[in-house]
Amino acid sequence: MFMVIPFASCIARPKTDFQQRQLLKQHLLEVAECTGNKDGMPVEQLAYLAGLCHDFGKADSRWQNYIIGIENNKNVLCNL
Repeated sequence: MFMVIPFASCIARPKTDFQQRQLLKQHLLEVAECTGNKDGMPVEQLAYLAGLCHDFGKADSRWQNYIIGIENNKNVLCNL
C-alpha cells in the first residue's frame, strides 16, 4: 500500500536518549546553510543545493515508517 506523508511531517532523525527528533525540513536547511551559500558565488550555490538535497530520499514513506518504528521501539522491517 502506498502512503503519502506530508513533507512538513517527515522526520530526518529519530528521538534518542541524547537528542530530540529532527524534522527533515529543518535538517536539510541546516546542512545547506553549513555547506554553502544560496546568495554566493555559483560554486557556493551548488554546495548549498547539494546540502539541501543530500537526504531528500528520507521523505519516502518506507523510510518514514521505518524511522517512526524506531521512535516507538517497534520491531521494524525495512525494505529500503
